[in-house]
Amino acid sequence: MTHYSIPGYVVDCKVEKEYYDVAAKFLADNDNFYVPRLLKYMISVEAAKVCCEYPATAEDIAEKLGWDVETVEKYIKESIVSGLAHKNHANGKVNFAASIVNIADYGIVNPELIKKWGKGFLDLVKGIRTSDEYLGAYSAKWKEAEAAGEEYVAPPAEFRILPKWKAIKDIPGVMPCENLLDILMEQEHISSVRCMCRTVMRNDDVAWEGELPEEGHCIKFGKVAEHFVEDMELGRYMSVEEVMKNLEMLEDKPNYHMIGNSREVRGGFCNCCTDCCDMRMAAMEYKKFSDGIMPSRFVTVVDQESCIGCGKCAELCPFFESIKIVDGKAVVNEETCMGCGICVVNCPEKALSMIINKPVSHIPENGPQHILDSLNLAE
Repeated sequence: MTHYSIPGYVVDCKVEKEYYDVAAKFLADNDNFYVPRLLKYMISVEAAKVCCEYPATAEDIAEKLGWDVETVEKYIKESIVSGLAHKNHANGKVNFAASIVNIADYGIVNPELIKKWGKGFLDLVKGIRTSDEYLGAYSAKWKEAEAAGEEYVAPPAEFRILPKWKAIKDIPGVMPCENLLDILMEQEHISSVRCMCRTVMRNDDVAWEGELPEEGHCIKFGKVAEHFVEDMELGRYMSVEEVMKNLEMLEDKPNYHMIGNSREVRGGFCNCCTDCCDMRMAAMEYKKFSDGIMPSRFVTVVDQESCIGCGKCAELCPFFESIKIVDGKAVVNEETCMGCGICVVNCPEKALSMIINKPVSHIPENGPQHILDSLNLAE
């Protein structure tokens, strides 16, 4: 079991047994002190009692608890809107969120819930996500192997960097799972919410994300978009043109796209910033790619004749200072470059471009689908 160290946390409330029961059933490998307190912010005792019966249909739960179906449906709805549960519409079953991250992530994107839960909730989530125990999990196996003098071969990372579309759109050999516009064009349903991580960390002014979910930059599609719009009643479906226009405002910021590390693209993609993404925090702390995030197949190259050494690229690089100004010219460290394309689209002299420097096999055929898997749809 993971125990989180959160300096300065003040115990300010009694936590009922039902919240401990939910934590024990679905999040047993996580801290049994902070997690029940997190749940108390999010749902009522009655809803927690219903959650303990997941995965199940409303009818099954009503029979088990001796409640009427209408009452059970009310508390199922509470748990779904709060982001704690997800409904499989194929069989009617409802299940609990897949991980400690997801029990907070889905509710956080709802501005009205954040007003209700308050600063204490955000402080607790931030404390968990910045704890040494939480961040250390991303690089723990690297460190164990290094200490033993062994080489660690990482499994496919949960996420992969998705290059800026303008940086790679004209390059031959780009795969469909690497082309942001192609990915969006393939989707039946697309929606957007405000960034979960930015809301929690509050290191940056989130006002530029707007007040409405569709003004945010956390892009969802497929079943995940349907869950947000239909089940959580959050936001609306958006066109490809709307999403691309929305992403335009990130072009001059050090925000990088991050998507599930698989050739089959499902669920959505993130638009992460340098002071909020916990996976980046872990990677930067260990000075290597963590199990959480892997580079794209691309790397930046510099046209030395065109480069004027302005330093814009070095200023915006979000990973490992992978591009620096040396003797008045930009120099790229290909070993650490994540291939995000931020430097390329922001070079005023068009002196930077991208090339493919990794084989097709770099991207797993059926790799992790963290955003989709976080729905934990009951079968």
